[in-house]
Formats: sequence, C-alpha cells, structure tokens
Amino acid sequence: METKDTLSSCSDLDEQEIQQLQKQENILKENSLNTFNALTKTTQRLERQTFTNCPLFQQAFAHLFHTDVRTFKFELSQNMNNLEKQLNNEILHEKDSKFALSVIKVQFNKFIHSDVLKPIDPYSSSASYDREVRKNFKDYTKMEAQLFKETIIQNMNSIEQCIIERASHEQDLQNGLKRLNERMLQIHECKVQEVKASDASLGDNDCSRIVSDNGNVQGLENQSNTSRDESTRSRNK
Repeated sequence: METKDTLSSCSDLDEQEIQQLQKQENILKENSLNTFNALTKTTQRLERQTFTNCPLFQQAFAHLFHTDVRTFKFELSQNMNNLEKQLNNEILHEKDSKFALSVIKVQFNKFIHSDVLKPIDPYSSSASYDREVRKNFKDYTKMEAQLFKETIIQNMNSIEQCIIERASHEQDLQNGLKRLNERMLQIHECKVQEVKASDASLGDNDCSRIVSDNGNVQGLENQSNTSRDESTRSRNK
C-alpha cells in the first residue's frame, strides 16, 4: 500500500496535470468558436444586400440551393444559433454538437452537389445558363461559387475536428479529476489509520501503567504481610 507521503506527492502531480488540462480546455473552446466565426463570416456573404435589389441573385440562389433564399436564411440562422450554443457550453456535449453541425451540413448539401458547380460542358445546352448563374452568385457574394463551396466545406470540417478534440480532451480531464479524487480518499484513509494507530498506542501505554501500578500495590501488600508474620512469631517466643 502506498504511504501517505507518496500519495500526497502523486496528488500534487495530478493537480498540476488538471490545471494544464483546464488551460488547454479553454484554448480548445476558443478555437472551436473561432472556426464557428469563420463559418459565420462565410455565410454572411449571402446577406450582403436586400432581396428587392437582387432578383438575379435570388434566381441564381434558387438554382444552386434548390430553395428560396428567404427560407434558407431563416433556417440557417436558427441552425447557426443552435450550433453556437452547443460550442459555448462549458462542458461540450459531443453528440448534440455533432448533430447541430450535421443539420447545417444537410442544409448546404444540395448546393455542394449542385450540377452548376461541376465543370461546364461547352457543348451542353445549359452551359450558357450555368455561367450566368455563377456570375450572378459572384456579383452578389463577391466570391466564386466554387470557392464559396470549398470554404464552407473547410469551415464545417474544421468545426467537426474541434468538436472531436474538445470531446477527447474533456474525457482526459474527467479521468484526471477521478484519479485526484481517488488519491484524496486514499490520503484521508491513511490519516484515519494513523489516528487509530495513535489512539491504540495511547491505550496500550495506559494499560501498561495500570499493570505496573497494580504490581507495586501487590508488592507493598506482600511486604506488609511478611512484617506482620515476623512480629507474631517474636511475641510467641
């Protein structure tokens, strides 16, 4: 069994490790929010102007996303708020965070796999229209549709990686806290055993003193009896 000093030394090391893990946890949380902000900055390109001034963009958007821009923005706002809420939690819930991200991925899925973003066949009947769609998208967002797609994918992959790293790190932190609690309980048990041993030692000393005192009393009684016998024999003579 480990001694109290050894346990205390291990406990100090555990506390230092936990402090480092907590610092790293804050860094990972900040990183996840930074990647979220990068995604937000990219999606904000879809909100650069009012709808009434951009009918050509609305048409291009509908062709690329297979939905109207108002509905998409409304749903995206809700989904982004939900993801941000998950990432802001002190303790990350990996399953909930991944689900919140997956909803956004689904929302962009049709755009990412849009035929308009595939290499244009110059002999295709839709080649001219596809070019026009891309042009109108770029004029509004100030970004090529293909680059917008690649950036969105990169942003979402970065967020997912941050979620995985945070979840793994938080598991390490919980394991560290568990080890520290076990050390503290062992140290407490050692102290209890020391107190019990000390009390038992004091009790043995008291018993030894009582036995010694009883021996002294018995010795005095024996001396007294011997003296009385000698005195009786002297009188009889």
